[in-house]
Formats: sequence, structure tokens, C-alpha cells
Amino acid sequence: MNNTLFASVGFSVCSLFFTIFIFLMYLNKKKYKNIENTLFVILLILLVVLIVNELAYVLLLHIYQLPIAIDNLKTPLLIQIVCKLYLTLTIVWILVFTFYILALATRKRINEEEKKASRKRIAISLAIFGLIAIIASNCLNLEFYNYTDKNLIIEEKNEYSKETTKTMCTEIEYTKKLKNKENVKKIGEYSYINHLYTFAGQAIYVVYGIAVIALIALFYAFIYRNNLVNKSQKKSIIYSFVLVLVTITVQVLVDGADYNFQNFQLTLLLMTLFFTLENQDNKLLTEHEESKKKAEEANKEKTDFLTSISHEIRTPMNTIMGYSDVILREKNITKEEVNSDVTNVHTAAVNLLELINNILDMSRVESEKETVVNKEYNTQDLIIEINDLMNSKIDPELIKFNIYVDQKLPKKLSGDYTKVIKIISNILINVLNYTKKGTIELKMTQFWKESSFMLNAVVTSEHSEIPEEEFLKYYTNNNESDNRISTAILGVNVAKMYANMLNGKVEMTSKARCNIAYNIEIEESIIDQNIIGDISSLLSSKHNYEAIDLKGKKILVVDDNALNIKLLMRLLSSYNVTLDSANSGKECIEKCKVNKYDIIFLDHMMPEMDGIETLNELKKINPNLPPTIALTANAYTGVKEFYISQGFTDYLAKPINKNELNKLLIQLLKK
Repeated sequence: MNNTLFASVGFSVCSLFFTIFIFLMYLNKKKYKNIENTLFVILLILLVVLIVNELAYVLLLHIYQLPIAIDNLKTPLLIQIVCKLYLTLTIVWILVFTFYILALATRKRINEEEKKASRKRIAISLAIFGLIAIIASNCLNLEFYNYTDKNLIIEEKNEYSKETTKTMCTEIEYTKKLKNKENVKKIGEYSYINHLYTFAGQAIYVVYGIAVIALIALFYAFIYRNNLVNKSQKKSIIYSFVLVLVTITVQVLVDGADYNFQNFQLTLLLMTLFFTLENQDNKLLTEHEESKKKAEEANKEKTDFLTSISHEIRTPMNTIMGYSDVILREKNITKEEVNSDVTNVHTAAVNLLELINNILDMSRVESEKETVVNKEYNTQDLIIEINDLMNSKIDPELIKFNIYVDQKLPKKLSGDYTKVIKIISNILINVLNYTKKGTIELKMTQFWKESSFMLNAVVTSEHSEIPEEEFLKYYTNNNESDNRISTAILGVNVAKMYANMLNGKVEMTSKARCNIAYNIEIEESIIDQNIIGDISSLLSSKHNYEAIDLKGKKILVVDDNALNIKLLMRLLSSYNVTLDSANSGKECIEKCKVNKYDIIFLDHMMPEMDGIETLNELKKINPNLPPTIALTANAYTGVKEFYISQGFTDYLAKPINKNELNKLLIQLLKK
């Protein structure tokens, strides 16, 4: 092999074998299935093809040793095609490499949709740049160099006369004349002196322009986004970049140092990435360390959360136990004092129940056990229930609750009724928590968002104020070091989670501590286009249900807990009914064999034979079983549908709400 051929392909041959070696090693490694790994494999394959293509055009230039001539020589078409293919592949490789680097720079984004959208925009932009560059490189001229160490014909002008002479000289001699600043003009097409089989020309500058884009991407990834690699990996990357710059500098500045380093430099770059960013062992170790760190942070957050929740639970429990103890132990307590204490106990119990429900709701959403159950409902019922809930919580002497309803709201909607109630009520309770006096307003309106119908609820307050310390902790971004949480903000978090599930949102529109305001948007479907009309008269009256007379009706209460039986029978006693009880499924079956009941309240979770098993046995004995109501502590979305599918008529959640019990009895027994 002559020196020119070796200088042209020596490093490329070594690069080819080394690239194939890296490719085989990379394929043999267990790795993640992601776009970065796919792009790295494409880069390896493209580099192999690129090197093979380079060897092909060098070999062709070596074979076609064209004689020196003053006139331009027409380069064979095959050489032109192979060289322009090499330019095209180089442009594609640089753009794929740029996309790979930018994909790495965006991989730590948490939002997957945002990540995909960003990468899609980058891919489209690079594809457009690439198409333009490929067309330009194939249209512009190339200059081919496949002759070296040959005599050149030159014109030399004497400095002291007008005479010019044409002489023959070697490239080295010609170079020396240029350095001595003699008036020398080279004749012919040769404008580049080297010892390589290569090509140049205007098309090369297109590749340089695309390379600049890659350098900008590298700068952005490794300098601007400096968290892409750790310190040890940075050292290897910096070393490879320095080595590339040194080889380029030597090639440019040192005479006679003409060697083809381009593909060697690309191989060196991929080798660096292979042992740093694409090192699967490093990835696994890094992932392990990140997982460990996240687990430690999650454990700390869990501990802080439980500590905070424990405090929040103890507050109402202290009220319940304290006032209960006073009622039990004080001998001279008056009826008014008992009523007052019991009212406080009830208020604390309600607050405790809300806290527990919010904790369970959040847990179900985070564990992805919560589902959306869409069903048809009356818009009027939704608004009345929210109105009744707020009226039961406020002190009318201190706080006024106003609700304004858009009369053009559709009469019937379809959506997750339970979650909609939860979202709006949690936000109202949050505002109520910070309102000691004044007015709370709820405006129920509607709008269309593109092709989706949106139910809109705007909550505003007058004279509401969040304590400064709590505002900084829970309503700004200054709570990074404090993971404690209050009952009020927990309800807001649940509302936001549910709204997100329903393709809506909950946002705090007032950024100040005073006069809190929220905007709620929930996507629903219209079932009945008729408008709701004026329902102000229904909102002005309270819908608390009074006990009805059910004389002659017989009710069976089944529960394995004696206190639960006692409580429910106490609640039912005001209805003037005949009551019976059973403390197990077996006892329930025996009593149903000899007695006729108008309704059965059957607890689900019981030892030996649970409520569902008991119900199935009862149906075998009596297919015409009376209405059977499931008693359960479960109150998550879809629980009613579950119990109905098991054969129950309906269900009541524990702790039992007197109004819910009353509605159920009216529905099933009042004729």
C-alpha cells in the first residue's frame, strides 16, 4: 500500500473494525427499550455504512489515476455518485447524532406528553434541515484529488520585467515558491495540495453548516443542561473532545500531516458515548442510586405526612374524647351543656370523617384504584345537594352562602356525579375553613372548550384570610422543606386529582391570602338539552329530611358489632317500626326462616359468613327476598354498583348519615 492510500484509509479501516466491535458489544448488552438506545444503534450502523462508503470512493480515486492536464478533466460518473452518497450519509449521521443528543437532554422531563411533543418538534425541524442540506450538497460542485507528487505547470513573472515563463515544478517546490512570496500562478484546475485521495468543493461547506448545528446541540446538552452527565463521565467526554480538536489542529497546522481522521473522530465520539451515557452498567447503577434516593425521600415524605395526619386526626379526636368524658363524669351537668357538648362532638366527628375520606380518596387515586364511573344525573339534584351540604356546615349568623345558577344549564348531564360533588364540596370546605364571617359565593355556569361541554363552578369569598404561615407552606412554592399538610389543603389536593381524572382542572385564581377564589372546570356530556330554568326557590329552603311514621313495618339489622346494631336500632326507633337484630350471617338466616321482614340491613364484613354469602343463602331459601341494604365502611366510587351487582337493593356507608337513611326508607317503605 502506498503512502497516499494508507493516509487515506488507514485510520478508517481501524475505525471500521472498532465500530463493528462496539456494535456487537452493544447488541449483546441488556438495555432499556427507549428512543435514545434506538438512535445509538442507528448511529453505529450509519457509521459502518459511512466508512465502507469512504473506502469505496478512495479505492475508485486510486484506480482512476487520471493524468495531469491543463484542461479540466471530466471525473467519471461513478466517482461522483459515490462521493455525493458519502456527503448525504454524513449529513444524515450528523442530524441523527444531533437528535440523539437533544433526546438525551429532554429525557428527564417528568411529563411524558410534553417530552414526546418536544422530541417530535425537534425531529421535524432536523428533517427539514436535512432535506435542504442533502439537496444543496448534491447540486453544488465537488473537486476531486486523485493525483499526488506530480509536476505542475506554473506561470512565473519576473519582478523586474514584464516577462513571464511557464515552468514545471513539484508540489513541494510550488509550495516553497508561494512561501517566498514569488509571483507565481498555477495553471490548471489544481487549487489544493495534499497527499490524500479525497474531494472538496462547495458541497463540503453544507456539511460544515450541519456540523455547526450538532456543535450547538452538544453545547446545549453538556454545558447548558449540565445535569445530563455526572463529573466522572464529563472527564471522558472532555478528553475525547480535546483529542478530536488536537487531531484537527495538527492536520491543519503541521505540513505533511495529511491523514484522514474524520471517521476515526466519529468512532471516538461514539466510543466515548458507549462507555459513558450508553454504558448499561452505569445506567443500572445510576438508576439504583436514584431509586434509593427517591425511596429515602419518599420514606421521609411518608413519615412527615403521617406525622402531620396524626396531628390532624388527634385534634378532632381530642374534642370527641374530651367532651364525651365530661358528659360521662360530670354529675351536675345541665341539659343545655349536654346539647352544646354533643354538638361539638358531632362537629369534630364530621371533620374527622372528612379527613379520613380525603386520605382514602388520595390513596386510591395514587394507587390507580380509583376509576371514573359516568352515569346520567339531574343537574338540579347536584346543585341542591351542594347547597344542602354547605347550609349544614355554616353558621348563618356569621356566614352567608349564596349560590347562583345559570338558568341555561342543561337539565341532565352525564358524568361521575360522586366526584363532581367531591370536587366542588372540597373547594367550598377549603374556603369555609378560612372564612370566619362574610359571604361565600358559588356560581354554576357552563362553556364550550373546543367540542367539549364544560361545567364551570367559580367559588369566591368575602373576608376570608389564610394565615400567613399556612399560606407560605401550602399555597406557594416555598414549602420544599416542609411536608406537613393540613386538612383543608388535603381536600384541595383530592379535588385537583379528581378534576384531572374528569379532564378538568381546579385552580386558585386569587394569589393573595385574602378573599380566596377558585375556578373549577369539569368535562361533562349533555343528556337532556332542555334548560334547568329558575331553581332559586329550591335553594332557599333546607332539604333536611324529617323522620316518617312507618308503623307496622318490621326491620332486621344484621352486624357482628353490638355497638353498630345498637346505634342503627337507635336511629330507626324514631320511625315507629318493629326492630329485630342478628349478630351473624347464620343467625340472620335462621331468623328469616321464621319471620317476615319488610327490609333487611346486612353488614358486609362479618366473620365465618360475610354479607354477600349470607344474601346468596337467603335467596336460595326465599327468592322473593325483601329489600336488602348492604352496610359497609367502603365509600369509594363504584361501590353502589358493586353491591347492586351482588344482589343487594342499595347500600349505606358507615358512619350512617341520618338524611341518607331517611331517603332510603322513604324510597323503599313509604307508599
